[in-house]
Amino acid sequence: MCLLMELLTTITTNYLQQHTRLYTDYMFCLTEPIFSVMNNM
Repeated sequence: MCLLMELLTTITTNYLQQHTRLYTDYMFCLTEPIFSVMNNM
């Protein structure tokens, strides 16, 4: 039982870390053009 919980926690943290990385990359891709446009104005 304890092992199962540990496994679950590990999987969850790995998943969250990957997701967060994807999310930040996505946000960066979204905001970068906006910033360059603002800089050009």
